Amino acid sequence: MSSLEQRIEKLEKQARFYKLGFFGLCLIITAMTTMAAQMPAADIDAQVITCTELRVLGEDNKPAVIIFGAEGGNVGVYNTEEKLVAGIGTGERGGYVETYDNEEKMVADMKAGVRGGVVSIYNDRERTVSRLFAVEFGGSIDLANNQGENVVDIYSGEFGGVSILANTEGLEVVQLRADEAGHGEVSLWDRNNFGRTLTPFAWYRWQR
Repeated sequence: MSSLEQRIEKLEKQARFYKLGFFGLCLIITAMTTMAAQMPAADIDAQVITCTELRVLGEDNKPAVIIFGAEGGNVGVYNTEEKLVAGIGTGERGGYVETYDNEEKMVADMKAGVRGGVVSIYNDRERTVSRLFAVEFGGSIDLANNQGENVVDIYSGEFGGVSILANTEGLEVVQLRADEAGHGEVSLWDRNNFGRTLTPFAWYRWQR
């Protein structure tokens, strides 16, 4: 057999090899395409993103929402000037929600307290002027002046409702409450701690 014939025979063997290889590759591609087409759509949608911080940008490409993990989960919501206006996160006793004005001053928050929920309202000086919270025998409302000093306390006591009024110096001057027997009482004091208590019975004068 001449060298030319040997070369032709070798080329024919190589051609048959390439044909078989190409055919096998086509079979593999067809099988992979078929498997992908039969994959349930839920498997495509069920994605998990793992990160320490996730930022959602607004139309101006500035952060609108930031979700991050620091001492628990936290979410911050920002206005168009990138000022924090709302927050959700984890606190000492549970979750909390905070609201801020456009200068990032807190104006209200809601959180988990010792006996239940606590809602606080703040003035433009960031002092607490109102609180609604749970106490041992029910609910309680505190009202304060602009300096943050309590002037009104209303709460559920052991025998019924209790209301306390204070003057600008923080001294208790009026108290309304129900006593153990179910009677109502009104107590009044002057700034020197002398006062009187009105009951369904006789008035009497006493000093605290």
